Amino acid sequence: MYKILPFILICSLFSCDIINPEEQIPAFLEIETFEFIETPNTGSSNQNITEGWVYVNNNLIGAFSPGKPFPVLEEGTVEILVDPGIHENGIGFTPALYPYYTRYTGTAELVPGQTTKITPEFEYRENIDFIMIQDFENNTLFTDDRDGNEETSITYTADGALEGLSAKIELNRDNPSFNVGSSLVYDLPVLGVNDTWLEINFKTDVPIALGLLTQDAGGNIRQLYGHGLNTTPVWRKVYINLKEIIINNPSPPYQVGFGAELPLAQNTGTIFIDNVKLLHFIQ
Repeated sequence: MYKILPFILICSLFSCDIINPEEQIPAFLEIETFEFIETPNTGSSNQNITEGWVYVNNNLIGAFSPGKPFPVLEEGTVEILVDPGIHENGIGFTPALYPYYTRYTGTAELVPGQTTKITPEFEYRENIDFIMIQDFENNTLFTDDRDGNEETSITYTADGALEGLSAKIELNRDNPSFNVGSSLVYDLPVLGVNDTWLEINFKTDVPIALGLLTQDAGGNIRQLYGHGLNTTPVWRKVYINLKEIIINNPSPPYQVGFGAELPLAQNTGTIFIDNVKLLHFIQ
């Protein structure tokens, strides 16, 4: 009792930082925007990076969208690493690191109480096999007319296009469905960890189904449209991971295909497609 009282008296006189230590004032980082560097033979530089996975001095701080400052308990010159995050298959609750974009590395000067803005830059990695790059500027690889209706063939347009020319498909009550496959077939990897991804830009007022086509043992075409794109009045880019389709159907070669059906509540429908890329790492 007699030993505790002096300690309490000292703490009361000097505010006892041992019990209530002074809190560190954080610095703040903010991703201003993401920039993508165009490189030869990789097609459009259009991207849809949604979050940056940020490391400061090799410590993971978290995943952050542009325009949202976040606290960092560091100061002075620090090393910044940012990995590009996307929404796998276009789904918001399936965030993922996109394996084909490079990591950003840089430095920043952090000051407690102040916000430092960064603009991470990314580009495609070098060891990528771009199996398909379809920009619809001069022609199309999607000529396997699976619906047998010339009225729903792909046309090219600059009106409403994303970049240059884009593919356009129009549906109506007389021609309510559309289904097309690529004219080329692709021997995609079915074993190991070498995932194949499909990138695509689209704008549509009709839901789109897409995926792969393959043949069964009898030579019959099997349609493996395991992914869907919802309607959107503005252009969007999505990254589709084809791993599950390929693992469940390990029967190369494959075609890329997509299709749509006009909903009963609509009399017309318009689909725009651009920048279709099929890619995996070089084996």
